This record gives sequence, structure tokens and C-alpha cells, in this order.
Amino acid sequence: MTLETQTATNLIAILLLLVTGVYVFLTWKISQANTRLLEETQRAFKEDRAPYIVARVAISQSVLVSLRIENLGRSPAVNLTLSLDRDFYRFGEYREDNNIRNFHAFQHEIPQFSPGEHFNFILSQGFNLENFRESLNLTPKILKLTAVYQFDGSQRVSRHVIDLNPYMNNSFQKSAAEKLGDIEGVMKKWSL
Repeated sequence: MTLETQTATNLIAILLLLVTGVYVFLTWKISQANTRLLEETQRAFKEDRAPYIVARVAISQSVLVSLRIENLGRSPAVNLTLSLDRDFYRFGEYREDNNIRNFHAFQHEIPQFSPGEHFNFILSQGFNLENFRESLNLTPKILKLTAVYQFDGSQRVSRHVIDLNPYMNNSFQKSAAEKLGDIEGVMKKWSL
């Protein structure tokens, strides 16, 4: 083997070493990207099947305001605790047994709150909101609800502001069930 052949062979070997190094580096980068993609997919899957505790306002009979708390997720919320930031006396009646903050659901841990499960707390008629007794607001228009629960070994917290102000001075249509109830009442009056 001549010196020129040896030099050419060495250059080819160095070139192959560089190409292999670039290939190893690119393979490592692809592996890192795939690992991140797998982690994100696993996180998204976990979030997709998580419990989601939501609170919303419901209006019935055109004037009756309710607080609905429900699990819209796909898994149960475990060891759920609900709390309100202030007292709310149903229908503006100042009695401790009428204070929803003292109701069982707000005073005791709920072992399991399944998907689709809900609580419905009737609050008041719209015209009773912001009802005061001396300086105590019996039926405040703004409440803060906190839900703390466990899922998949970790604690989650949902915070909700229940603002009844947007519902004031609105017109609400009766639901189909309410309209059928009205018809039933009329039919009973007509029956002999």
C-alpha cells in the first residue's frame, strides 16, 4: 500500500467517522423528541380521563336561582371537599339551618364524587338577592367556591367565582317541563 492509498483510506475512514457521528447525534435528537412526545401524550391521556368539578348557576321557574356543582370529567373525584368563602342564607331567611355553607356537602369530605354526579343547591329567588339583615348580607350576589380533591395520587384544586349579577334583570323562558306542569295544572282545573 502506497502513501497516497493510505492517506485516501484514512480520509475515507475519517469521513465515515464524521458521518456516523452526525447520524448518532441526529438519532439521539429524534429519540429525545419522541420521548417528549410520549410524555405529552401520556399527560394528555391522563388529563382527558381526569375529574372536572365545575360550578354553575341554574335558573328555574323563571326566578329560582340554584347553584349546581357537578363532575364533568371521566373519573371520580376522591376525597372531595367543598367550601364557600361566605355565608349564604337560602331565600334570605336568617337561620343557621338555612345557611348553605353549613350544609353537609360543605362541612364533610365526600369520599367519591362520580362522573356525571351533581349537587343542586337552591339559593333564592332573584328578587331576594342582596338581602341584608343589619350589616349582614344574607344572599350575596358573588360567592367563591373551592373544590379540593384527589385524582391519580395528586391533589387538585378547582376555584370558581359564582357571580349572580349577570342574571339580574334578565328574562328567562320556562323549560318544557315547567310548561307541561302549567298545562297539567290547567287540565286539572277543567276536569270534572
